[in-house]
Order: sequence, then structure tokens, then C-alpha cells
Amino acid sequence: MFIMVVVTVVVLNCVVVLNLHFRTPSTHVMSEWTKQEKDNWSGIARTVDRLCLFLVTPVMTFGTVIIFLRGICNQPPHLPFKGDPHDSREENPRLL
Repeated sequence: MFIMVVVTVVVLNCVVVLNLHFRTPSTHVMSEWTKQEKDNWSGIARTVDRLCLFLVTPVMTFGTVIIFLRGICNQPPHLPFKGDPHDSREENPRLL
């Protein structure tokens, strides 16, 4: 669930950054104040985008490592199917 929230935040951030970055007077109606502030917003958008990259990459890597490590510790139950007398441990293989 945490990873899904992080990915959603990153995608929304990218949409906002790209929206601000690609605004031009030919695509949007801009006042003089907006035209002057566009360069400042482009710098802020680039900084936020890189900050998200540097924060999300270690979080995603750590989450992936945890998922794989939890899979190593996963063991099936000894009698997974009710009524099946076979013990499912690795020491007792059953040949079909």
C-alpha cells in the first residue's frame, strides 16, 4: 500500500512539473508577471523532480529487497490440504 501511495505522489508530481515546464505564451494565456516568474518555477520544478528521484529510488529499492527477503522465509504448511495424509516438507518428496 505504501509503494502505491509513493508512486501516485510521484506521478502527480511529474504531471505538475511537466505542466509548468512546457507552458509557453503560444500554448497558454500568460500575464507579464507569469512570463517573468516562469523561469523561477522551472528551476523549482526541476529541483523538486530531482529531489523526488533521489528520495524514491532508495525507497523503492529497499521495498523490493524486503519483498524478496520475505519470500525466502516463506514456508508452506506441513499439511496444506485437508484430508491429504502426505507431509509437504522438503524432506518428504512425493513422486507422482
